[in-house]
Amino acid sequence: MVSLRQPQRVTPKVLDEPSGQARARADFEEIPTVLPKSGDVLRVTKKASVQFIEPMLFRVIRMHDWPTYDGWAWLDGYQLNAAGDAVARRSIFVQLAGLTYGRVGAVPAQTRFRTTVG
Repeated sequence: MVSLRQPQRVTPKVLDEPSGQARARADFEEIPTVLPKSGDVLRVTKKASVQFIEPMLFRVIRMHDWPTYDGWAWLDGYQLNAAGDAVARRSIFVQLAGLTYGRVGAVPAQTRFRTTVG
């Protein structure tokens, strides 16, 4: 089972109102993590894994529940071109924190055709 990363402790500097001096305050900051599900389109870059020097769009078929390192997962899906067409089926091993949702570009108006029915 894939577990999400725990919140990290950050210590931002905060100004004291009366004295104007900086002091440290400990807070917890949630790190947003994409938890992919079937049908999601993801943008996979080298933040997800060093093998993805060239970013790609990826449509998820499923996320495996295989045991892996904390914050990593195996995904099955299709590599997409700019129009959103599947060009290859792939299984990829990625860091969940490095994934972002992608968007498939719209088909340009000049490539759409009207047809008359009837």
